[in-house]
Formats: sequence, C-alpha cells, structure tokens
Amino acid sequence: MKHSDSLHDVLKAARSDIRLIRDLAREGDGFFETKTNTPPTALSTTEVAELRSIGEIFQEPKKIGVKRTVRIESKNVADTMLHFAGSIKQRTFFSEMALVYLVSRLEAFLKDYLQAMLLQDPRRLRSSTQLTYEEALRYPSMPALRRALAEREAEALGYKSIDEVEKALHKKFDVRLSNFPSWQSTREIVYRRNLLVHNRGVINDIYRSATGFRGKMKHVDTDMTYVQAASTTILEFIDFVGANLGNESKHTT
Repeated sequence: MKHSDSLHDVLKAARSDIRLIRDLAREGDGFFETKTNTPPTALSTTEVAELRSIGEIFQEPKKIGVKRTVRIESKNVADTMLHFAGSIKQRTFFSEMALVYLVSRLEAFLKDYLQAMLLQDPRRLRSSTQLTYEEALRYPSMPALRRALAEREAEALGYKSIDEVEKALHKKFDVRLSNFPSWQSTREIVYRRNLLVHNRGVINDIYRSATGFRGKMKHVDTDMTYVQAASTTILEFIDFVGANLGNESKHTT
C-alpha cells in the first residue's frame, strides 16, 4: 500500500464510521420516541385523567421550602410513570454513549492520520525521541523502525487534550486546526465528552474555562439532536484536517 493511499484510507474509514454513528443516533432517537410515547398498558378514562392531573402538578412552579407530594391511586398509572421515566433515562444514556464513541473515533482518526503522515515523510520523525542501541536492534529493518517510531509518536497524541493536539500539530506541520470554522464547537464536543466520562456530565471549572460557558446549568443535557449535529461537525472537521494537513504534507515530500 502506498503512503498516499494510507492517508486516503484513514479519512475514508473515519468518514464511514462517523456517518454510521450519526445514522444510529437518528434511528435510535426514533425508537426511543416511540417507546416513550407508548404506555405499557391501556389506561381507562379515569386513569388518563389521574395521569394528566399529576403532570399538571409537576408543571407548576416549584416553591422554595415546599415539598411536593403526589399520591398515585392506580397501579397502571404508577407503572406508566415508571415506564416513561425509564424510557427517558435510557434515551439519555443512549445519546451520551453515542457522543462518547463519536469523540473516541475522532481521537483515533487523529492518531491514525498522524501516523500515516509520519510514514509518508520520515523526516518528520526527527524529534526529541531517543532510542538505545538495544531498542533499535529489535527491529529487522529501517522501515520497521520508522513504523515503530511513528506509532510511538501517534500514540502520545492520544494522551493530549484537543487544545494540546492543536498545538502539537501546528508545531510539527505549521497547520492550525483552530482555523477550522467550527473549531470552538469541535472543542465543546470533546470537552463535553470528557464531562460525561469523568464527571457524570456535571459541569466543572475545566469545561467552563475551555468553552467559555457562563450559564447556571449544572449538568450538560445531551440528546440525539445534539449527537447528530456533533457528527456533522466532526465530519467537516476531519475533511478540514485532510485538506490542510494532507495537502501540506504533499508539498514537503
């Protein structure tokens, strides 16, 4: 396989996976919409009225210091409320898991693309990385050694924040990912994923500082509409990476 083909294949694979995630989000949202709106059992006229009255109570403005207590008379109504609550929670879990995988796929793309570029232009491997004679002699050929060094450098990228990745690629290739028109949205997507994985979605100072969020909301709300929009942004971003990093690399070989 030619190295130029490697860059193309990395882009193609990432585009395909991200489109699948976007399609999954769209289809999954439809599934949970139907499930949420379908009660587990048919309700009588009296039970529908009870359910409606409970809903009206929860829609009333909450008064400070006043505890709201609701008595549910019908088991069918109780089962229906549990069904609705469970479906809404499942829908949220599904959205959050889709976003986590979306960003993980973006990070894998950046590592794979960097590795392919380093193999295309081995001069880029000149860095502060050092090997002992024993380490170098483990590899049967110079191409094998170059691949190992490229893998090592690409793997290191996976431990950096999105902002550190931007700085590292700018230093090595003189290309600014921050010139991507939706760069701030891309950063927010990544930092939101970090909140979901490491902080249960609770907004912290790192997220506020990175994204400039100044609202009073304490928890990020992530639904399928957000995931679909994020997928589109990531697709545009990887195309930007390919058009800029890929083209820049061709000029240096």
